[in-house]
Amino acid sequence: MAYLHSKRFVHFDLKCDNVLTARRGAKLLCKVCDFGLSKQRRSQAPFVSGLTSHCGTLPWTAPELLSDPGRASEKVDIYSFSVLMWELWTGLYPYADMREQTIMYGVMLKGLRPDLPEEEESAPGRGEETSGSGAGGEEGGSAGRARAGASSESSATTTVAAAGDDVTGTSAGAGAGGAAAAAVAVAAVRGASRVVGRRQIPFPGPGWRELMVSAWEENPVTRPDFDEIVKQLEGMLRTMDAAQALNPEAVTPR
Repeated sequence: MAYLHSKRFVHFDLKCDNVLTARRGAKLLCKVCDFGLSKQRRSQAPFVSGLTSHCGTLPWTAPELLSDPGRASEKVDIYSFSVLMWELWTGLYPYADMREQTIMYGVMLKGLRPDLPEEEESAPGRGEETSGSGAGGEEGGSAGRARAGASSESSATTTVAAAGDDVTGTSAGAGAGGAAAAAVAVAAVRGASRVVGRRQIPFPGPGWRELMVSAWEENPVTRPDFDEIVKQLEGMLRTMDAAQALNPEAVTPR
């Protein structure tokens, strides 16, 4: 995403279902796919023509894109990335038990965001029901229903043309295995994983929550850019590597 933004491309539909994962040796490689809604900015001016409030998928759509598409900038992808971070952390579908109208109203006018997991609790995996309310929302919470899997289009083998050579793989959002693998690949983890729903969900690294919350700020100007996000994620990995070197049994391996 940092590479795409350096070329002034905005994806407009960033979510786990549009991130492919593939094994390359011992590493899990993640790449962005599905550029059907993407646009390239030709100047510093906001997008105006060709945009509607229907760009993107609703739970990942930035509030300014819903209320005033003419204000859209690269920061809409930052907002979407924050919800993707939440997906990787929880393994859940955002606002799963809320109506579309309620989500749109909440995000546009009430500061609705996905429920934040407890500080020291791992979140339930896909397929496990929970209750609660979305942050700032008026209706039942975002936790709960698991996706039955990605759509046939997003879960099919797909060619990726982003940064570097092409990779084919399976959508990161295609079920519990993909989400868990992506979480392990992307997130620094701390402490021991807890067994939830017959599988382990690792804790995200120190700073994950804070980065996620800063990336879904209401004001797009205050959201970090992807260069800053990369720096923070790399810092989390260094912190985890240092902790693991001091106490190998205290940190779950990536």
